[in-house]
Amino acid sequence: GETVKDEVLGSADGSAFQSYPLKKSPLTYLPSTDPEGLSAVQSTLTVTVNDVAWNEQPNLVESAPDAQDFTTTQDDAGQTTVIFGDGFNGARPPKGANNVHARYRKGLGVAGNVPTDAIQQLVDSIPNLRQVTNPMAASGGSDADTVDNIRAQAPASLQTFGRAVSADAYATL
Repeated sequence: GETVKDEVLGSADGSAFQSYPLKKSPLTYLPSTDPEGLSAVQSTLTVTVNDVAWNEQPNLVESAPDAQDFTTTQDDAGQTTVIFGDGFNGARPPKGANNVHARYRKGLGVAGNVPTDAIQQLVDSIPNLRQVTNPMAASGGSDADTVDNIRAQAPASLQTFGRAVSADAYATL
């Protein structure tokens, strides 16, 4: 993916459940380094409010009223939205002008499978580093499955929940 270094998401107004869509999509996910193994992937998204990093959570149900936590949602088109708490489950971001920022990587899928020597631009300036390249073609990127594809590939137990209520469900069982 391509790094979006500092995107201004907006101005917090102190209200409950403030939400801010990322301007670029899709948000890139990387293999998880979580030692607990609770998720196979992790987001590249970092959100700051008034230059203080907030923590991404799967949901805000267990977030304390003052916890600087946020969660995200993603729609069918791949648009990611950052959502903050209500003061009971997760803190509300304090009021400020253009004080909600994001850093993330965008881009997924087959488009990332670039040929040899296609990457030649530095993302960040690093002292004494003058040039970069990819000596091998990038591979492994694949586009997201469609909803129909996911349904077709789901295990029979999930497709039918153990019940045959139609001829198709009976055939699947």
